[in-house]
Amino acid sequence: VPNALPCRANACTLSDATAPKANKAMTQKAKEEIAATIEDVYTIDAVVTERVQAKIKRLFTELRSIQKLPESDVTLKKRVEKLENDYSKKTTKFLLDTKLNNLNLMENLVIQVMNSILAQGVSQDEWLNVSNRIHQSVSNMALSVRQKEVMRDILSKNIEVNKFFDLSLTNKKKADAQDKIIPFKTKVARNQPLFFKNDVISEEHVEMLKA
Repeated sequence: VPNALPCRANACTLSDATAPKANKAMTQKAKEEIAATIEDVYTIDAVVTERVQAKIKRLFTELRSIQKLPESDVTLKKRVEKLENDYSKKTTKFLLDTKLNNLNLMENLVIQVMNSILAQGVSQDEWLNVSNRIHQSVSNMALSVRQKEVMRDILSKNIEVNKFFDLSLTNKKKADAQDKIIPFKTKVARNQPLFFKNDVISEEHVEMLKA
């Protein structure tokens, strides 16, 4: 290679030229850059929602069952104690003292709020904020302060993470975006030098000379 290739030399393009082959390095860089802009994909596990709903329904079924028991029932004390272990004593007492119609209404409201929160998804990263979401969801409801406290207690004790990172869908989304990248081809204007002294002659240079 000469010290420098003046524009009048054959190493300069005689007209505008485009390399016949794609510039692999630039194309790969573009693919990496577009992949980096793709957000992670999360999916909501419907099984978790069903499990949480079932837990809430079992709670209220147990409450209704206990309410029907006579004071003399030998299982009464243990069943109440179990509820008090799962929830606060105040919550347990309030629920057991609640009339059947209001108890049924409470069950429906709890499930309604739970479904709303889980429909938006709760990921592990969002777990620390879940109590705020519960608080906000219940705050504007037309309930007494005590009813709201009980609802928050039930919701917080039963809610679960249901939104999980999906590696497969994330990779597919990145691959789809990368497939839309048009391979880069180096373009050189007329009389533009292709290389100079001490340059490493690459496959790209050769292709441009062919062009």
